[in-house]
Order: sequence, then C-alpha cells, then structure tokens
Amino acid sequence: MTIDKEVMKVLNNISQYTRVPADLRRYILIRYSEAPSIFHDYTGDELYINIRNDIASYENGTQDVDIEPKTPDQKTKEDWDELSDAFGHVLEENERLSRELCELKCFIAEHNLNKQLEMYHKLWSDSLEPSDVLPFN
Repeated sequence: MTIDKEVMKVLNNISQYTRVPADLRRYILIRYSEAPSIFHDYTGDELYINIRNDIASYENGTQDVDIEPKTPDQKTKEDWDELSDAFGHVLEENERLSRELCELKCFIAEHNLNKQLEMYHKLWSDSLEPSDVLPFN
C-alpha cells in the first residue's frame, strides 16, 4: 500500500493541526508514495504508524521534512542493488543446499542405504503422479 489523497485526509485527524502543514504533507507524500522496496509494500497499519510518528516528530520539532523525490535513475539503481543482494543470498543458499545434498548422498553411500532408498523410490513412485517430486532425484 502506498499513500494517496484519501490517506492524507485521515492524517488530518491524528495531527494537532486542523490541517497537516504543506511542508509536512509534501514530505509524507514523497516518502510514502512508493513501496519501501521491490519485495515489500507498506501495510495500512505500517503506513499509519510511520506517518503518525513522523507527525509527532514534526510537532516536537525533530522531523526534518526537507526531501526530494527520487529520480527514475535513483529508483532503478536502488532496485538493482536490492535485486543484486537478493540474488547473492539465493546463490549462497543454493551453495549451502548443494553441500547438504552432497553430505546426504555420502551418508547414504557410507551406510549402505542405497537399497532402502531404491525401495523408497519404488514405493512412492508407484503411488505418486509423475508431476510429484521425489527426494534425491
């Protein structure tokens, strides 16, 4: 969820002001007009709490409302960085799971469990659909 004009109307009810000042309204609209990341969007509760905290900070004089909208290049770079990080994590997880699979295959071989594994495959392959996935395939 991102902020829109309807949410801004609700915000007027949580401020000590009869109307949210223009500089604060601009700050809130810019800050919450886009999802925080490509993998996460604000929930209504998160949006409400974050904005309420921003308004309280503004009323206390501790909120800097000087903000500029992100350019398309800045947004693209942030998305690229986030995707690169996520891809790195996926590669690490893939490497970890590959090592674990090798360890399990070694364990099976060391303990002469190949026959039991073949029986397991036969038992389940007879009762499963072709689209079902069996371990150790």
